[in-house]
Amino acid sequence: MINCNKVRSFSLGTLLLLLLGCDAVEQAPDAADAETIPRDNTGNVAAAGFYSKGPVTDANCLLLDSKAKIASGPVKSDNGVIQFAMHELSGDYFISCSGGSYSDEKSGETVLLSDTMVMRSLAIHVSNLSYPVMVTPLTEVAFQRAEAAGETDSAAMQLQADLLADELGLDGINIGFEKPTSPNKIKGSSSPADIYAITLSALSHWMPSPDEASLKRVMSDLATDPDLGGYRQALSDTETSLKIDLSSFDN
Repeated sequence: MINCNKVRSFSLGTLLLLLLGCDAVEQAPDAADAETIPRDNTGNVAAAGFYSKGPVTDANCLLLDSKAKIASGPVKSDNGVIQFAMHELSGDYFISCSGGSYSDEKSGETVLLSDTMVMRSLAIHVSNLSYPVMVTPLTEVAFQRAEAAGETDSAAMQLQADLLADELGLDGINIGFEKPTSPNKIKGSSSPADIYAITLSALSHWMPSPDEASLKRVMSDLATDPDLGGYRQALSDTETSLKIDLSSFDN
């Protein structure tokens, strides 16, 4: 069993580095090293994302610039996948999604999200839009923390994301770009994608019930006053539910 009391001091991400080597952890894409950005013959840029709490389908998603003006969309998420059309872009952007539904990892019930339930990606520089940008409860929490600190540029967002990941035992995992494994395909704790998915599943075990209000409550707690004791218990419950052996992460 995982020693959940040691999540902060000896995190899953750190142990991954020891077990798998640094190459196993996807680092933040660097603008200078970014893959070729998809462009049409006028130089316009395409952007793609993935919305996961379990994959979210039928959410309305927008691509917004640093002043929250619409650059593209709305488009519907399709089993998590978000694809925006080509546009002329520059500077920082983020994806904002509302509505949709997902299958709760604990109960298996379908959770309906209202149009007032908004989740956002981190702010991303246009140089990195060639990578699928993640929209998850954790990216929304990092966004809220950045807003509270009064710094919402891409660098400040990444800092908040890294701090949150470290708190939850995910240091070394970029929650803004790492695509979580689908809940029904989690094989264990051998990859950053699996660990990210396990953490998202743990949120369902932390929630009092599988509904939007409970998800908002957990996200609010993480954004303002994290109950890491509750998180550790939820992580342990997730291990039991998914029948995953995390004993190799004991210290």
